Amino acid sequence: MDRNILILGASSGIGHAVAEYMAEKGDNLFLAARRKDRLEELKQKYDQVQKIWDADLSEESNVTRIFLDLKENKVKLNGMVYCAGVAYSKPVRSYSEEQFQQMFDINFKAFLACVKYFVSKKYSESGSVITAISSVSTEKPEKGRGEYAASKGAVNALIPIIAKEVIDRRIRVNSVSPGFVKTEIYDREKIFFDVDSYIQEYQPLGLIEPGNVAEVIGFLHSDAAKYITGQNIFMDAGNLLF
Repeated sequence: MDRNILILGASSGIGHAVAEYMAEKGDNLFLAARRKDRLEELKQKYDQVQKIWDADLSEESNVTRIFLDLKENKVKLNGMVYCAGVAYSKPVRSYSEEQFQQMFDINFKAFLACVKYFVSKKYSESGSVITAISSVSTEKPEKGRGEYAASKGAVNALIPIIAKEVIDRRIRVNSVSPGFVKTEIYDREKIFFDVDSYIQEYQPLGLIEPGNVAEVIGFLHSDAAKYITGQNIFMDAGNLLF
């Protein structure tokens, strides 16, 4: 059976890799992100991309629009992957309410809004799967990562609760927590500190490729993972060992 998968934050990094991975597996894809040009590129490349939305997910009205569009087109989802995220490093003494709110709006609040719609029978099939991207930062304290770790920690706290609430519909809910991944966020972090030296010392299996994270997400959405729910899967390349 063809699956309908919604990927949020599909224009770059892990989200883009997940879209490519699932398109190559033959899934029907519905993609949302702020970078419409990159979504258009995916739509041109893969016939499996059914619809795209350029949307700032921090505005719940945009989340509502996506799910209403799906309903109007009689699309029921079999999976949702939440990859949208904001990350930056700065010490607590540089706290800014505006930046803090932006991070929580994207990393946590928008995910919760998407879940609110997805778990309704109007929008998803029983036996569907939800996966969110979290971070190794929730378990490993690093200077300057406090606000980011807190936003992802909120996601991790939510995952088993959602899983318990929807288990009667056999909807599985998990998160994946990578270490440093080769994305645009990694490129930005290099401006502020020597990420490569950090990886060499503290992430001995090396910089993680987005495609490898996509494979783990693909596994969680497969029958091979049909008994896994309410879990946070660390994919840290050895980061938590040091």
